[in-house]
Amino acid sequence: MFQSILKIKMVTVQVNGNEMAWVCENHFGAESNTQTAYSIETFAWDDAGNRPCDVDQRFSGWLF
Repeated sequence: MFQSILKIKMVTVQVNGNEMAWVCENHFGAESNTQTAYSIETFAWDDAGNRPCDVDQRFSGWLF
């Protein structure tokens, strides 16, 4: 899906031990018709700094 307008503003970042999350404000659409939505991205890693594949990603990338 191509959008002629795509702006992403990072609203907040939270780090707690081996987990991190951020909220982004996303603006997308065409010149005369843009929309705004917020997304939550979540990440976790192990003590060695690796990102395990079995991390619970239920909320990652959700737009609301």
